[in-house]
Amino acid sequence: MTENEKISNGYEFSKAFLQTAAAQNTIAIDIAHSRDLGVFAADSMILTGKSHSFLQDSLFVSAYMEALGRFRNTESLPILTQLVWRKHVLDWALQNTANLSGSVAEFGVDQGFGADLMLRRMQQLDLVHSVYLFDTFEGIPSDLTDDGFPEGHFKAQNRYEAVKAALAPYDNVTFVRGLLPETLAATNTGPIRLAHIDLNNATSEVQTLIEVWPRLCVGGWIVFDDFGWIAFKQQQSALKRIFQRNSIPYLELPTGQALICKPSNRPLEVDLKTVLHQRDDDALTNWSSLLESKQIDQSKEFDADETKNALAYIENQHKFLETIDPVYRRGSDQPMFSMNDNDELTMTVTLNLQKHEYGRSLIQIQIDALQAEIDELSKNA
Repeated sequence: MTENEKISNGYEFSKAFLQTAAAQNTIAIDIAHSRDLGVFAADSMILTGKSHSFLQDSLFVSAYMEALGRFRNTESLPILTQLVWRKHVLDWALQNTANLSGSVAEFGVDQGFGADLMLRRMQQLDLVHSVYLFDTFEGIPSDLTDDGFPEGHFKAQNRYEAVKAALAPYDNVTFVRGLLPETLAATNTGPIRLAHIDLNNATSEVQTLIEVWPRLCVGGWIVFDDFGWIAFKQQQSALKRIFQRNSIPYLELPTGQALICKPSNRPLEVDLKTVLHQRDDDALTNWSSLLESKQIDQSKEFDADETKNALAYIENQHKFLETIDPVYRRGSDQPMFSMNDNDELTMTVTLNLQKHEYGRSLIQIQIDALQAEIDELSKNA
């Protein structure tokens, strides 16, 4: 079999998978991840025709499964099993800062799953660095909750003792309990080579970034967990203003994360009032400001129906997410991972489209794109 035929077979599998998903209300299929199959469906992503070769890294996968172990038979397991691609990104950053002198800091620890995985990987890779874990361990106070979330949405039961006990085997960990950025300002972390920021609100993320920046090594990385998620648009807007003002390149990923690397020791310039309290002009409701600045065609008339259609489009996006992502729908049919006999990660994917036209139309676009790739390969055979 030629290389083109192998690739074409992978596309054909992906196409058949999506065609079946579009035709039926529910489809469940076991997928042993390999280069030939190329389907990934979890964490609000459906990917086809991709190799996701990191899932063939037996050390990473075994560390991931071991970190999941203490969550078996808990309500958290279905959600944590989905995060493998996000944790791969964090693992990449961990490995690519290994040559820098400095500590690793996580801001937003939750139940300690991500920290556990990082610490296991550091043991596997013989990386000796101090790790600082910052959190209230009781969720986010109501007065810090971003717009759009109900009051108390991120409150949680005290997890401090449980997380501390779970990570007790590691002697290079310092737990810092309380509100950021005050706790960071009072903690001597030394230089930081990698920071993982996952605080679920704009105010804490921005203020923590300001405190982290002078400690971050040149060439060090920051991974923002929430940057690209629709629900955290307020946070993204604030961070983008900082990046643009300071000419800091950032990489937004389909996982919802964003990556930045510190290019120099130049101080960070931030106007907190502007960053945190300015609201972006929203094209759905502020047509007049856009018309005045001539950023859109002045001959086009935008009326109430246009705005209503745009809002309906966004609502449809959320409805589609509810059909495929347990984080949204928290249903009983969850994508679940396990190890097969070849020490590969196996995923059971369940798509519940609920005859949702918008969801099926998105899948049809992917099917058409895969067919185009197959046709192109057959031309060059």
